[in-house]
Amino acid sequence: MIWSPTIEIDQGQPRFLTAHPINLITNGQFKKVPFMTGQTKDELGHRAFAIIKNETAMKELNANWEKLAPIAFGYERNTEQSKIVSKAVKTFYLQDKPIEKSQLTNLAQMYADAHIGFAVNRAAKLFAEYNNNSVYYYRFSYQGRYSNFYTPESNKTAPYGVVHFDDLIYLFHNDKLFPLFKETSPTEIEMVAKYTTILYNFAKTGNPIPTPNEKLDNIKWEPFTVKEQKYMEIGNKLSMHEKLHEKRFSEWEKLYPLSIYTKNKQSH
Repeated sequence: MIWSPTIEIDQGQPRFLTAHPINLITNGQFKKVPFMTGQTKDELGHRAFAIIKNETAMKELNANWEKLAPIAFGYERNTEQSKIVSKAVKTFYLQDKPIEKSQLTNLAQMYADAHIGFAVNRAAKLFAEYNNNSVYYYRFSYQGRYSNFYTPESNKTAPYGVVHFDDLIYLFHNDKLFPLFKETSPTEIEMVAKYTTILYNFAKTGNPIPTPNEKLDNIKWEPFTVKEQKYMEIGNKLSMHEKLHEKRFSEWEKLYPLSIYTKNKQSH
């Protein structure tokens, strides 16, 4: 990332980010309000196609994994820690095998977790622990006809999955990507109604489903806690689940324990 969030040095000017966000959260230096966050089913997993479909890129990444993996997956490079991370994620996701076409799903999961999934999951856990208001967590898995990414051979007829920003299809109309949904698009219209209702409820009341009702599948949205880690699956139907991608995110927790950020934390 060329322009990344930066902790601003005190030079007498107004500052927005005064310390690492993890330190600010664990110090309780944030607005205590209800919090809702989530991720899509496949997030940035579609980036794997740029590697799998390019023999040169695939060979280059295989040959220079330690150097290129930090760039591809967005963690620090050229450090002892980055070497440890690069080795560990190759073992965990790729079973120490070279990247090839059969590794598409594994590589996609690595992209999804490294760039979005783990960070969002950690944020939910941190706010659940240090916030005195409810935290609501979701995974958006509804697969409609339209997407921000389609499988390369499909001529934009087959979405790869539910990728980053695909949830926004049911919140904001973008005529460059998809038509305005009408009553002839029953499942998409239904998702528009569900998703906008959920967000409206949360903005108005601090609870995405204040009262279970038929429109929202008669389900109660239970808050996320560090112990139970419940989340709402927003698919064809709404359903509650626990501990999203527990094994995958635990691997990143081991590589980036909170102690890295909090052992020298200072109050600001």
